[in-house]
Formats: sequence, structure tokens, C-alpha cells
Amino acid sequence: MTIYVPDHVTQRTGSRCQFSLCWGAVGAWLAAGASGGATKVTPEEFARRAGGGSGAPNPETGCKTGFEVDLAHGLNILGLDNDTITIPYADFRERMKNPRRAIFGVAVDYELWPGEKDCMAGDAVDVNHMVGIIPGLDQKARLMVENPLCGDYQMVSANDIQRAAAAFSRKRGRKGILVVRVNRPVQTSLPADAARIDALENEVEELRDWIAGARMSLQEALDVPVPAGGKR
Repeated sequence: MTIYVPDHVTQRTGSRCQFSLCWGAVGAWLAAGASGGATKVTPEEFARRAGGGSGAPNPETGCKTGFEVDLAHGLNILGLDNDTITIPYADFRERMKNPRRAIFGVAVDYELWPGEKDCMAGDAVDVNHMVGIIPGLDQKARLMVENPLCGDYQMVSANDIQRAAAAFSRKRGRKGILVVRVNRPVQTSLPADAARIDALENEVEELRDWIAGARMSLQEALDVPVPAGGKR
């Protein structure tokens, strides 16, 4: 079954803020994916609609970086449905394994990104970065990645993505990997039975996302220490 794949979006636009706009590029990519290509904006346009970013400004350019909350805000402003969910560290690869209508934006520790895939001639520094992921492992256990520093999609090991994403989240004391999810639209040309199967498969994957998050929340609750003399 063919599912719409949005065009790759690069942050290398030549603008003054281009190297602060990985999140704007991923936001523009998610917007195109969620709308089936009907909503196309530049990284600069997405960043502007999202309020400019909530990160610290670059000391040289004054341009702000952005985080998951900024992706969600920009998508909301554009009128596009999205969800921000936390995937347990151990479940990330499993949740990205199967092809599905959902695509994801995720922040990574770019120092841990494979050097041959960083599109910086191997000169990646200890910086944060935002990438997009299209689920569906290939035969080499790789995922298709929207890396805004590159000129096109790249195939990256799911294990490498998980390691870089987990490092970013752990540095911030998170209990799992925070992602922004949008669903690509249903294909209107599908026969009724195929469309129903597609919808059910998507619902199952979303339920699995929810179960993974709920299991993590339950574990957190069980790990809360009991006050002296109190009852759980």
C-alpha cells in the first residue's frame, strides 16, 4: 500500500537563521505530511507561525531554536492535528518498526549521530538537532529520516536514532523519548475494504503508542516512595 511521503525539507535556505531552524524544517515537513501536501511552508514561515521558538537565542544571530512544544504549537496554528507523546526508551525501535500513516518529529543529541550521515563532513559538534522519522524498518534495520541538514532523505540505523534520541531526553531528565506525531491522510482512492483495513491498522498502532506510554506512567507511579507512616 502506498502512503504519501512529503518532500524532504532542508534548513539550508541561506537565511540568517538557517542553522537554528532544524525544528522549523521538521515542522514544515510534518505540516506537509499531515495535510497530504496541501500545506507547504518554509522553515522560516513555520518558525514565525510557531512564535519564533522557545529556545535560547544564538549569541551571533539572535535566532532562537525550538523544541517539541514549538512543533506542536506551529501545527496547531496551521490547523493540523498532532499529538505529543512519550515513548519508553526500550520501546522506541519497536514503535518505529512497522510502516504506518504516522510520522514523527524527534530531538536528538547530534554528537551521537553517525558521522557519515551528519551532512557536516563529519564535523558534527555536541549540539541538539531535530529530525523527522518515517516508520518502517528496511532489511538493514534502518529508518527513513528527514534530516534538515541534508539535501534529501537518508536511511539511518534505528539503533543509532534511538541512542541519539534517548541521550537528548535523558539529559533533560525525561522518562522516555518525547515525539510529535502526525498522521498522513487516508488515501481516498482506496477500495472501501482496503480503506477500512488501513484505518484499523492505524488505530492499532496509535493504541500501541498509548499502551507504551501508559505502562511507563504506571511504572513511574509504582516507583514513587511511600512517605513514612503512610499507605500507598
